[in-house]
Amino acid sequence: RIAREIISSIQKKRKELSMNITDRISISLNAEEGLALNAINKYTDYIKKETLCTKLNIVENDMEDSILEFKFYIAIKKTNKKNGISKA
Repeated sequence: RIAREIISSIQKKRKELSMNITDRISISLNAEEGLALNAINKYTDYIKKETLCTKLNIVENDMEDSILEFKFYIAIKKTNKKNGISKA
């Protein structure tokens, strides 16, 4: 369930940034230790597939979002479809 909620949050951020649902993206994530971080690690491939993510990074940024009862940091950037390079 946590992975689905992360995907939903990523898709909401995509919409807020006026990105198309078909745009390839890179994702930076941070989560509290424990269940949430384990879910990210366990379901990385699923999260990437469902969000068209070319690169998913675990970062140490301050957590500012909440998903269920967990604190998260989520940032996304549009990438070049052919080579996965982030656009500035």
